[in-house]
Amino acid sequence: MQIQRGHVHALFAFDAGFEIRLSQVPLLFGTQVFESHRFPFLTKGLHRENQPIRIRLNPVTLILNGQTFEMRAHVTFFEVGAMSLEFSYPLEDVEFTSAVKTANLIQNSPELLGFARAQAEALFERAKPAIVSGELTKAPSPYLIFVANEHSGARDIPGLLGEASIGLAQILRGSDEPIGASEAKATLSPYVTYSDRDVVFASTSAAVILDETSNDVADILELTNVQALELRFIDSRLDRTLQSLYEENELSENSGLRRIFSPLDKQLKRLNTIHLDSTIIVDRVENSRKFASDSYLVQIHELAVNKMFLRNFNRVIDRKLDAIREITRELRDRTNQQRMEFLEWIIIVLIAIEVIPLVFTKIGGFFWGGGPPN
Repeated sequence: MQIQRGHVHALFAFDAGFEIRLSQVPLLFGTQVFESHRFPFLTKGLHRENQPIRIRLNPVTLILNGQTFEMRAHVTFFEVGAMSLEFSYPLEDVEFTSAVKTANLIQNSPELLGFARAQAEALFERAKPAIVSGELTKAPSPYLIFVANEHSGARDIPGLLGEASIGLAQILRGSDEPIGASEAKATLSPYVTYSDRDVVFASTSAAVILDETSNDVADILELTNVQALELRFIDSRLDRTLQSLYEENELSENSGLRRIFSPLDKQLKRLNTIHLDSTIIVDRVENSRKFASDSYLVQIHELAVNKMFLRNFNRVIDRKLDAIREITRELRDRTNQQRMEFLEWIIIVLIAIEVIPLVFTKIGGFFWGGGPPN
């Protein structure tokens, strides 16, 4: 089998902040490198000014594992506060086995990852005026898309799977290691087809597209990778919040006065902000899943969502938000109870301060005044 025309797309999604004001992005980068919207399948539920913006960057020459790669580069900005870097390497008249090795080399290249981080830092600084609460994450969400627009393989899906299943599974796994036929079949299942010749496979870290026109499909996968990034970011943030709540709760158990005088209002404000931010980001991720009435693209998105376990992330995030609300409620109740007890003791002390001098005065009058007090 030979790949006559295709590409390998290496994607690196970075979280850049709470939100990116997309209307400001073209002003910061210049219209000469601004490309038209690449996500026409999104419904009007996402207003046009909120649709992702894709910008063409200068081509790059990279040496990966001793081999030279001439690659096109793009960056796409998303309203949810993410930017996705894409490096594309063309495949023309190459053997499929060679293309598989090229894809795995690009996918596992530390040099490309380091270059992507450096590029992301430079782009972040340039786009910073358009970013709300900007802070670039160090760890991106990588994803590889292997595209074969034209190939000499079988004309039907069963025949194609019969002759190329091992190589396809290796791309999805990102490994050149030999794979058994049964394991390859499990890796490639399920898949989405549009016609007898068009098919899309996906895994947690890679996808394979065999389609003559693949732009919309690649964009769907890029969008899903950004959604995965944002959900992982929220999940990690909630983990840190729960750990902080646990430590503060342990501290307050050992020091009643510290809990009474602790800045609870600031803590509750911080938790409410985290809860609100998380809810807004999850809502934006959910809204970006609204597609036009194209069942093929919807099926591809569902395939990628399932392979990336995004619904599991949603369920875990919901449980952690519930846990944060429960812990916050318990802390508030405990603090209020101890504050009431503390106020009761203050009242007792004030009463004692007022009564004790009067008692001593009466007693003194009895001993020194010659008679019992009146």
